[in-house]
Amino acid sequence: MAGHEHASEEPELLAGGHEEGAAMSGPRDLPKGTVVRDSIAKKTGVVMAQDGARYYLRPCKGGIEWTARREDLSATLSDVLGPAVAELNANSRKNM
Repeated sequence: MAGHEHASEEPELLAGGHEEGAAMSGPRDLPKGTVVRDSIAKKTGVVMAQDGARYYLRPCKGGIEWTARREDLSATLSDVLGPAVAELNANSRKNM
């Protein structure tokens, strides 16, 4: 999708007292930068934009954008933390 900001922004982690492993979903809009799980594509991505009920997502580490419907998106704590922890681990190994 042309015209959006560079994908290097840090993803916004969902919070709000959700228990570990509990799904965080519902009718509310998902702000840009939110990390979500697409149950149809079976991928985790970052919300880049929204057009009505359609969300434009990109893999957490960058890559090709895809679209998903709001009802197919949710996030769990492990979905959010897993890619972030993997990236931190990889970066720490580089600095050794």
